[in-house]
Amino acid sequence: MSSIETQISERVGQDQAGLDLALIGNCQYSALIDKRGRVVWTCFPRFDSAPVFAHLLDDETGGHWTIEGEGEGWRSEARYLENTCVLKTSWTHSGGHRFDVYDFAPRFFQNDRYYRPTMLSRIVRLDSGRPRVRVTCRPRFDFGLREPRIVGGSNHLTYCDPDSNDRMRLTTNASITRISQGTPFELTHDLYFALAWDEPFEASFHVLEGFLQRTVAYWRRWCKHTRVPVNYQDAVLRAAMTLKLHTFEDTGAVIAATTTSIP
Repeated sequence: MSSIETQISERVGQDQAGLDLALIGNCQYSALIDKRGRVVWTCFPRFDSAPVFAHLLDDETGGHWTIEGEGEGWRSEARYLENTCVLKTSWTHSGGHRFDVYDFAPRFFQNDRYYRPTMLSRIVRLDSGRPRVRVTCRPRFDFGLREPRIVGGSNHLTYCDPDSNDRMRLTTNASITRISQGTPFELTHDLYFALAWDEPFEASFHVLEGFLQRTVAYWRRWCKHTRVPVNYQDAVLRAAMTLKLHTFEDTGAVIAATTTSIP
């Protein structure tokens, strides 16, 4: 058994809940997100690329992107928006604070083709109170072997691979300083995050809102035109969308697994 397979086997034995993950994607790439709102697996820019987030395999050096409530008293609950591949993680605090995180990979029809950028989008909506949150974005290159060189801007962080020309840029209206340092802050308004490979997201954040709405509309239209049995429609539709997310649109090939080893 390889070292990676051994590590996966040990992790499954220790915590079955660790594999209770949500899948998002757009037929260009996919990402796995756990119930704490952590992106624990993402290969950029394609399914067969090395992961930039591999916390699923190595919680120390694998890399992750976490949006979470700060301190004790928080409870999180994750679910998909009905008939979509858009994930909503709701954070509720015993003191009455609440916020929601929407995770999605943009996909919709535009200019006579399907628009499917290599971009992981996250929107944080303030629901009630004045919650304190922490946003930690720690990508790594080549299965966690290389730490990125980070270049900051007025509203973005660029993660550069020191051994190649590969780079990603995180564009946001949140504090760049607090994100780069991983320090908590008070959530007073909605936040937008767009992590894009090579070509950065430079449009207004209202465009990102539009991406969310159009992605929701795409999946619901796709489900509407999918034949399903009378019984177990929700389960069948979820299985169908999961299979769709494992299709690489450029070639039509269906990948064997989202990760290196976990079906």
